[in-house]
Amino acid sequence: MDRENAGLFEEFDEADRVPGAPGLPGRLMIRPARMQDVNALGCISAEREGGDAQTHSAAFKRVIEDDRIGHSPLVLVAEMGGDIMGFGKVRRLTGEPGADAGALPEGWYLTGVVVDPRFRRRGVGSKLTAERLRWIAERSPSAYYFTNVQNRVSIALHKRFGFFEVARGTGFADVLFVGGEGILFQADLTRVR
Repeated sequence: MDRENAGLFEEFDEADRVPGAPGLPGRLMIRPARMQDVNALGCISAEREGGDAQTHSAAFKRVIEDDRIGHSPLVLVAEMGGDIMGFGKVRRLTGEPGADAGALPEGWYLTGVVVDPRFRRRGVGSKLTAERLRWIAERSPSAYYFTNVQNRVSIALHKRFGFFEVARGTGFADVLFVGGEGILFQADLTRVR
């Protein structure tokens, strides 16, 4: 990764876990986000993306409110002992044009997994990804996601779930990639059901 983009992505390490990192101290539960989670989600999101935690919390509140009528993306949280450790999102895209010519395939997309830095490299992101893929598998035989070509942690995580490269471009949907290149991935979910 070049110096200009250092800090944008989690440091890549081939190991699944940080050597010497303690395991999770309790039972991890993955569940749909609730209204009482929005402040914790906003803080985790603001730490990762920058900006104001209240603004991020308000965005999660809108998604959870909309979800009650079935029109919004899915947000799952990882919780243990009452603490929110991270979240993962799913969204249906309907062939939206990208920054490159053409459109994305219509379908269900993993649209982000973020884990509180204190709990990274302990399997939280993997569990959030597995649950999101199970949810998608009930609705579709395929799942998609896209990421920056420099985001090696995300690419390695999703490769373990069978994602393969479909296309590359400067942007997909409304996302333009720092450094100029992203990758669209797809996974066959027919064996997940």
